[in-house]
Amino acid sequence: MFNIGFSEMLFLGVLALLLIGPKQLPEVARTIGRVLNELKRSTAVLTDEIKSHRDEFVKHVENEREKILRGEQVQQPAPQVQPQPAQPAPPPVEPAHEPAPVANTVPYSVSAAADAKAKTEAHNEEKKPEET
Repeated sequence: MFNIGFSEMLFLGVLALLLIGPKQLPEVARTIGRVLNELKRSTAVLTDEIKSHRDEFVKHVENEREKILRGEQVQQPAPQVQPQPAQPAPPPVEPAHEPAPVANTVPYSVSAAADAKAKTEAHNEEKKPEET
């Protein structure tokens, strides 16, 4: 089924025994079995549904083929999609408020450098001994 040999299954069993433990291993194995069983059932139901739709389609095509061979008029199915009326474009959205004007500012890098220089000078001033 999964193209797994005996040695791989044995390795997975020992690994599961070590990771999960001997007490919880049977419960985990049952849960995995239930999940796989439910997955099989679900895929079987889906497969049956697809087959029934395929058979229905094949039967319809065969009926239409027979009608064509007998020379009967084949009815074209009416289009099911109806065009939607065009809707006008929505009005443009205007901003709720005007953005505040930007004051004359100095770029961050220049002001940061100036602040660092001022702090350094102030620090150096504090270190100088007072001359009297």
